[in-house]
Amino acid sequence: MVLGLILAVGLLVLSYLRLIGDSQSMSFRDHVLDSLYAGSIWGTTLSYNLVKFGAAMLLLHLLYGAACWLMGRLSFRAWPSEKTTRRQHVVLWFIAFTLALLANNASTFTTSSLGEPYAEIMSTKLLGVALGRAILLLTVLCAAITLLAAAIRWWREGGRVSRNGYVALGALGVAVAISSAQSLRVAHAPRPADKPNVILIGLDSLRQDLLDEKISPNVTPHLSAFMKGGVQFTNAITPLARTFPSMCSMLTGRSPHSSGAVMNLLPRELIDDSESMPRLLSRAGYRTVYATDEVRFANIDGTFGFAQTITPPIGATEFLIAKVADAPVFNVLVNTRLVGWLFPHVHANRGAANTYDPDTFVRRVDRELQTDQPLLLVTHLTLGHWPYIWAGAPMMRSDKNARWPPYYLRAAARVDQQFADIMNMLERKGLLQNAIVIVYSDHGEAFGVHNEALVPDADPLIEALDAKPIWGHGSSVLTTHQFHIVLGMRRFGEQWTGRPLTDAPVSFEDIAPTVMDLLQIPTTAPFDGRSLAGLLRGDEGASQSFAGRIRFTETEYQIPADLATPEGQVSTSKVEEALSVYSIDRVTDRITVRPTHLAQLLLHRHYAALGDEYLLAALPSKTGPGFEYLAVELTGGIPRKLSGPPATEDRELSALWSALHQKQKVLRTDSSSVANSAVANTDLTIPLRVTK
Repeated sequence: MVLGLILAVGLLVLSYLRLIGDSQSMSFRDHVLDSLYAGSIWGTTLSYNLVKFGAAMLLLHLLYGAACWLMGRLSFRAWPSEKTTRRQHVVLWFIAFTLALLANNASTFTTSSLGEPYAEIMSTKLLGVALGRAILLLTVLCAAITLLAAAIRWWREGGRVSRNGYVALGALGVAVAISSAQSLRVAHAPRPADKPNVILIGLDSLRQDLLDEKISPNVTPHLSAFMKGGVQFTNAITPLARTFPSMCSMLTGRSPHSSGAVMNLLPRELIDDSESMPRLLSRAGYRTVYATDEVRFANIDGTFGFAQTITPPIGATEFLIAKVADAPVFNVLVNTRLVGWLFPHVHANRGAANTYDPDTFVRRVDRELQTDQPLLLVTHLTLGHWPYIWAGAPMMRSDKNARWPPYYLRAAARVDQQFADIMNMLERKGLLQNAIVIVYSDHGEAFGVHNEALVPDADPLIEALDAKPIWGHGSSVLTTHQFHIVLGMRRFGEQWTGRPLTDAPVSFEDIAPTVMDLLQIPTTAPFDGRSLAGLLRGDEGASQSFAGRIRFTETEYQIPADLATPEGQVSTSKVEEALSVYSIDRVTDRITVRPTHLAQLLLHRHYAALGDEYLLAALPSKTGPGFEYLAVELTGGIPRKLSGPPATEDRELSALWSALHQKQKVLRTDSSSVANSAVANTDLTIPLRVTK
């Protein structure tokens, strides 16, 4: 057995040689870790998790070595020969299994360290099966034949089992027991619903124009079918196009500055969710559950009012392990229950994009979701987010001039199927018999293509303000694709009579007050959003009541524009610059914005007010403190700089000017309260300077 273990350890070392030498691997760059942590990581929760990960990875490879040794022993019994030894059989099977794993790794995990160089060859179809997968299946078939031959010979020779055989069978039994232990949970059948279940399904980074029937690329058939059975809001925006602030606005019904959720990875104590939808529904007798497959930047957990969370572990460990959890032996088992127990930071985790299987996350939710009372389920699927890859994803192809790049369309199509699988699972559990289902995207996505923004590509005014829209989200208010969102609602068990398509100006903040209105649960929660129940029911005058509504949106922290490309090329120096803004808690492992940076981060962002025809943007001035104001038509055009209030006859711009300046005054007041909170907790202030 020693030979098998030695070979397995050697394979583990070889698996990491390329990863360590990879110029894109940030995890091994000391100065990047220093900028993230500003000190030694030893003795921290992060170090404990990394050591545990290393031990689990070693154990997995030792088990692999033991399996190769056992296979060699059985092969020697099945095919005895005076010209070969047991050791030679062990080595031969180790080589065969390893080559098969490498081939399968290249065809299934095309962006993994050892898979990428051979992905194109091994992904070639052979009778409808990828070449790498075919090699693995052939090797497994040969192993099965060998096992059968060994069993027949063993039976003919009297059927005695050696001590080592009992040990091997015992180890196999333990592995099977561990991998299936959680399956023994008793599922609770939902009782007849006296209250409708409330189910929210989020599709991260999904652009609203993907569902525009006039230009649709038809990659989301399941989502389109869902929308046609309910009410789709074609003019919905998020107040801040980043996942965490956007999600908090949805859950609280409040703007980011009202709740304090003004950016990703903000210290938890600065966020007020005391009257959030999960808390209100929990008091009304609902079981509240949150499920997501990625938590690196949106640290939503049980403290937000959820009785159950189905998520990867939150913290810095996820960032680092996602980069180093890459070895052929590990990859082929990553979506099994055994590896889910050994590697909780990677299993069913979109943060580990190279090995993430969308079906694994659906199975996890199916397995763990408890449904013994009326349910509020918020599930957020992040497959449509950068880097647009997953296990089994086609080789990435780029088209810099495409409205929707091919890699984005493939990700959208796959998450559409994942959405359908979630819906099928909910239907099978009986949760759709009486339910309100809301489907949303937390923000859109821009790709920096020609004529994508509201302003011309090379507008001199935009260039002078260093405000040229770039790819991504939460980086510009001048690209509507960043803050326009998908939003649709459907009633199962009853029927709403509202128009299937409505262009009423709505916001992500409207979801919480809408749910409370539909459930007829009285509340004094200070919502900034408005109920959309009238639009859903088709009440007379409901659409007219939204006419002339002014909505607000803004950007977040501006990560260096050249941090990474959509194709995944990463700049080490830019990563160091970005990570210098954050710190890691030694005990909780949580990454948060360094409080010393909050004032600067709040100061350098874009704000905008939207009307029916115009967008009024406030962009940080390049000549001093304060903002420059630009007006641009929502249909696009040359921006107009405003040095003062517009003429009174220009009614909409005048209203936008007044509303945006009033909003900024409120922001100053809100930031003062946040500053006071920061003083109490961190001895720091967060000023927000605004000038007219």
